[in-house]
Amino acid sequence: MRTDYFLLGEIPNERLFLEPRNLRTLGIRAFSGDNAIIGSDVQDWASYEKCTFAELRLPVSTFEQLVLLAKRDVNVIKHLLDKKFSETITVSPAAGVEFALSFYNDINIIFGEKGTGKSRILASINEYLLNQGRNPQYYEGSKREENLSALLDKSDMVQSASILGVDNTSDKIAIIDSWEEPGVTLLKEYCNWYRTSGFDDAKVKMKIAKMTGLGVPDEQMYNETLDDLDQMGTITKAIKKVSVGNYLSPDDQAELRRILASLSAAVKLAAKKEFVEVESQNLANFTIEKIKALVAGNKGSIPIPVTTGFEEYACSRLKLANAVQTLKEGLETPPYSSREFLGPLDDKGNIYIVSTWSFWSDKSEKADYPRTGTKVSEAAGALRNCAKHSIKADYLSYVGKLKEALGDLEAKSLDCFVGTNRTIALESGEKYQPSNGEKGILLLRRALDSESSVYLIDEPELGMGNSFIEDSIRPKLLELSRQHRTVIVATHNANIAVRTLPYCTIYREHVGNNVYRTYCGNPFTDSLVDIDNPDNKRNWTETSLRTLEGGREAFDERGSIYDAADNQGVA
Repeated sequence: MRTDYFLLGEIPNERLFLEPRNLRTLGIRAFSGDNAIIGSDVQDWASYEKCTFAELRLPVSTFEQLVLLAKRDVNVIKHLLDKKFSETITVSPAAGVEFALSFYNDINIIFGEKGTGKSRILASINEYLLNQGRNPQYYEGSKREENLSALLDKSDMVQSASILGVDNTSDKIAIIDSWEEPGVTLLKEYCNWYRTSGFDDAKVKMKIAKMTGLGVPDEQMYNETLDDLDQMGTITKAIKKVSVGNYLSPDDQAELRRILASLSAAVKLAAKKEFVEVESQNLANFTIEKIKALVAGNKGSIPIPVTTGFEEYACSRLKLANAVQTLKEGLETPPYSSREFLGPLDDKGNIYIVSTWSFWSDKSEKADYPRTGTKVSEAAGALRNCAKHSIKADYLSYVGKLKEALGDLEAKSLDCFVGTNRTIALESGEKYQPSNGEKGILLLRRALDSESSVYLIDEPELGMGNSFIEDSIRPKLLELSRQHRTVIVATHNANIAVRTLPYCTIYREHVGNNVYRTYCGNPFTDSLVDIDNPDNKRNWTETSLRTLEGGREAFDERGSIYDAADNQGVA
């Protein structure tokens, strides 16, 4: 203690380095006007690399600079600040008002009274950067509700059955839409043929008069080869877009071309063969029918019916039933979900944005199907009823209702039966509705954790506890500053505005009668200078105390209470 008094008494105009009881005491002394620099003491040099050291916000390179920094030498501070990159941007705190400000690739703070245009300044910086093609991270504390809603907006979610791994089955919808039940040959037509079969003895001798059709051609293989032919075209186009020379040797490239050409030729040959098979049968049926009509002549003889019609009737019914069943099975496909990490909540764990695609079911919500929810429900119900009653006598009535429902929905594929939903969920998948404060925490952490060269943070303290600001946000801002990122924060929070020791502090003052002043400075020079009148200066400490802490008296009183609590406790 004698040494302390001796130093204070003998060298009052020199610097005094002492070790405070704690960081809070150091902060109080600094706000009291003392020039303070914090250092760390290594207790065990054998484990030096494990020690944690405080950092000087300005990178001094010599002890002389350290001493001058402690004295807040303006020239030294300017020299050290000039080592940092800065960018001058024209900002606008209000309509029709513009001026230029410089920002460092470090922490920059904007503070001042309410309504002085701090948020507008950040918005104008964001607009400037976007117009330059840059992508700043922009957090607005007052808009956390609408910004989170924007993240949950599902307008970018495409209603596509392929996302669920299901073909859009447009061909099946087309079958149902155009389906009409073919008629069967009536018994009386055979009776008429038999009754008139002896009218022309010469024609009776012609065997063709009794010839029937060859039946309905099987088009399944033909359709399959056509699908394969389409796939070959898609594959060939896709491979042409790949720089195969980067991956295959000349010999392998030649072999690939040979295989593709061989496969394409084989598919084309098979498609041609099936086409000939189907059309030959159709042509034979057509020819038989025409010749028999000519044979009948004009003597009243009636040719035997080409077919009973039952095969056509059965094939048509089976084709319809297959289309309905395929669509029904498609609707039974389980939902597909993807999730995007949103951020952590201390007591809830990791939080995710979950995007879900699903076909209509009894558990679906109409909100997942904008403008068509009711129609989708009706069409899905009609489809399931049609599949359920495929062998009932009144099947045609169900088919009619299905065609009507699909027409009302304007359905061309299963895509219109796909619903989309985007929500917030816990790690377990359980849906979760965050509070307003939690929304801010998630969005702010998301912004600060995202990769960018510029971070614009507007009132991060809104809805946040001081402990979260101190334990999570302030360290993150300092981390970004060490990575030479430009961080611009508009705030009323002293922990952010003061304890980050910003390279640039911008103070907005409302003088009155719609007159505003803008000051720039920093805590290292402890001054703020009017950008329009360099002779008009303010003390950085006093201005910060008054604006952020409610004045020196309020700040000192809180400091006294904290010190009393540390030493004796508060009654």
